[in-house]
Amino acid sequence: MLYHRVFVVAIGLLLTFPTFSQRTESVATAPAAKHSAIDVRDSLAQTLLTEAFGTLQPGIMTLLADSGASKNRQKTGRWNHYHCQPCSTCPATPLRYDSLVQWSTHDPGSVLLLKETGLYQEGKREGVWHQYESYRISPPFGWSLVREVMYRDDKQNGWQITYGYVPPDSVLGLLTPRQYISGKRYLENDIARGPMFEFNESGDTVVLGQLVNGHEQGMFHYRYDTMATGRFDRVYENGRQIETIYYHRNGNVASRGLFIDHNPHGIFRSYNEGGMLVLEQTYKAGILDGPSHYFYEDGKRMMSETFVNGESNGRRVRYHRNGQISDEVAMHDNKPWTALSCFDPQGKEKRKGTLKNGTGSLKLYNDAGQLVAIEFYQEGDLLETQQR
Repeated sequence: MLYHRVFVVAIGLLLTFPTFSQRTESVATAPAAKHSAIDVRDSLAQTLLTEAFGTLQPGIMTLLADSGASKNRQKTGRWNHYHCQPCSTCPATPLRYDSLVQWSTHDPGSVLLLKETGLYQEGKREGVWHQYESYRISPPFGWSLVREVMYRDDKQNGWQITYGYVPPDSVLGLLTPRQYISGKRYLENDIARGPMFEFNESGDTVVLGQLVNGHEQGMFHYRYDTMATGRFDRVYENGRQIETIYYHRNGNVASRGLFIDHNPHGIFRSYNEGGMLVLEQTYKAGILDGPSHYFYEDGKRMMSETFVNGESNGRRVRYHRNGQISDEVAMHDNKPWTALSCFDPQGKEKRKGTLKNGTGSLKLYNDAGQLVAIEFYQEGDLLETQQR
């Protein structure tokens, strides 16, 4: 879902500024309870890093070991867990940061380190757990807080919060990244329910919708200033998108239809700023396939044609503004092929031209029934247009 896509983009910024992230890390790494011994265990991060890069420094492996306290063979108190995963966006060459924080590294830069820290009660997660990420595999890791998850009885219950970061800006005097909440959603027993939000760095809501049993349901509102229309909506049914609605700046619908993998599918309609339908087309996985209808600004039909696999084939009909048929032409692979009929606004038949099997002339009339142009074709290709 879009929530995860925005989350991934946000952490791409935050991971490049370890000075700030080291400060946030210190809040979440309190020592384990004193009444029980520290239990150091192998972590998934150690295993995967060794498989990927071979032998690593013992000190690094120790820093990436799961640790916390145990009592009666159950985890208790604060624990740290480490994981890692492939990272296609991580740098593959040594890094040099800006003048505020500089160092070189020979890290391969192809994995993303993950750390989570929080409390156990009788072996079950309880309370707020903090999750961090870093693309460095050697100190300083540059852990950056990316998510807070509320647990109750070892299940996610409560608000899950994700964080984004605004990079430093010397012009504005921002010397360290500024942290902000980039998303919120509510979970009950590990299942997302109720409203979900995504925010921009100014705190404005850019995504708002409802989750039911972990799936999007109903209308989701999106607002992005970079878009031509400023906002759009998506309609979901049990997590399946059934319609996308774009808007003009004045709030009227600009277009609506279903998108699958960013491609229109099914009937897609477009409207002018006054709310009148100007275009209705049928798509199949992003390709025109089926009837298409074009309309005048007052909503009356202007032209109709049928597409097959992206090309106009069959009868193309154009209309005068009063609704009377203007002309009919048989189309073949997007080319005018044969003139079928021609009428003036009163329905009186006019000379249509000699176009047949792609070759010949095609006469064009205005809404007053006057001849305005003659087009000449050869094998469906336009050779010349004579204005009258």
